[in-house]
Amino acid sequence: MSADCTVPQQVSKMEMFAAHRVENTVEDGRPGQLAAAENQNGSDISGDGLYELHPASVPCRKSPTLEVEANKSPDLGKKGDDFPPITEAMEREIEAAFSRGNPNDVLSSAFKMDIIRLDIWRLKRSRWLSAQIIHFYLNLVTERSKKEEYPAVQAFTIYFYCKLATRGYAAVKKYTEDVNLFTKHIVFVPVFMNCHFTLAVIDIRKKTIKYFDSAAVKRKNEICETLFKYLQEESQQKRHLELDRSEWTLRSMRSHEIPQQENGDDCGVFVCKYADYISRDRPLTFTQSDMPYFRKRMVWEIIHQQLL
Repeated sequence: MSADCTVPQQVSKMEMFAAHRVENTVEDGRPGQLAAAENQNGSDISGDGLYELHPASVPCRKSPTLEVEANKSPDLGKKGDDFPPITEAMEREIEAAFSRGNPNDVLSSAFKMDIIRLDIWRLKRSRWLSAQIIHFYLNLVTERSKKEEYPAVQAFTIYFYCKLATRGYAAVKKYTEDVNLFTKHIVFVPVFMNCHFTLAVIDIRKKTIKYFDSAAVKRKNEICETLFKYLQEESQQKRHLELDRSEWTLRSMRSHEIPQQENGDDCGVFVCKYADYISRDRPLTFTQSDMPYFRKRMVWEIIHQQLL
């Protein structure tokens, strides 16, 4: 299966402004989107060129059949570690980040990435997340996993699967030059295809590859197969060991098995929260009604570079 990494053409004025960060211009001399992505050799989600690379910063319109009431309130009755309260002080910080200001103001900088106000605006309700927000959030998940009580996590960028699916193992082998994937517990592979973010999860411990689609209209087992072939080559190249296919389980999760979005806006948030919960070995108990809460919480977490 080939991944569609193109930027949609019909966008609003605000989306065109977002695209300005991505477009190649003769004046600034920056490389093209995919060319710059090919220069990213890191195995984590930091890397040169990510600031300019937003293939999903200009999202396309989802099917009208997915459009339902977008302003559902969070389930305030939920308690526990998964839903820490947003305090009044946090609310003020979030509102300040959402307020009018220079769209290019840097509100958070880490992992060789800058998150600007324009990225944060995309965490408002009924807006599509930028790839930059997803990359930054997955970096926060990876950082948290370095604590002893959490599974060891590795995360790729959306460019990884795009290159793997279109150009094969040789195009991505440099991503793991400095890391042994087989010493990790969980590997996250975000996928951007057909104007939609999804997540593949490789669990080295359990020998599973699962595909999580928050709008799972059609199962995509071929994504899991592509990733298993990648693991086979990675194992042969780095460990000189062949993986036994019969020992691995590959599954595209069904819609009734995982939380599903009920609109055309929240796929990026679902990807981030799938990763958050899975990285803590927590069951996926959130729902569409929790998305407004998660969006606000993510603003605070990104600005403070700390997951609650």
